[in-house]
Amino acid sequence: MDDVPSMSGAASILEQMSGLGPRGVSPSVSSGRDAPERVVAVLSAAGTGRGRQALAELSVLLRLGCSLDVVSSPGLRASRGLAAKCGFYDISGEMPDGLLEGADCLVAVLDRGAAAKICLGLQDDLGSRIILEGLLRGKDVY
Repeated sequence: MDDVPSMSGAASILEQMSGLGPRGVSPSVSSGRDAPERVVAVLSAAGTGRGRQALAELSVLLRLGCSLDVVSSPGLRASRGLAAKCGFYDISGEMPDGLLEGADCLVAVLDRGAAAKICLGLQDDLGSRIILEGLLRGKDVY
């Protein structure tokens, strides 16, 4: 099994983005305050169900007026409505010019292999290139 086991009690993506801590601070992202304007999500764990769960969570940002670009394996299928509102890119493709320009933050839902490649600095797919370049540019990664 390539995916990282889920941890019970792990914070959701939106909780992480809003800084929801163990003391129960109210999440600002889910209420619309301080929501990022543009998010780039890398979903390399798309076949595990975690990718679909991440898309469901991130779709809340669209309702708050946020722009969302998703980089994933072709196995992750979004609803037609979501696909019409987001930019979807194949993880095995080339990085489009300006993809990270204006991005407020990155969201990474990675399997073990992808996480290990990023830790080693390997850039063999679009997802790892985005994460590493985002880190070099000082983008927040959730």
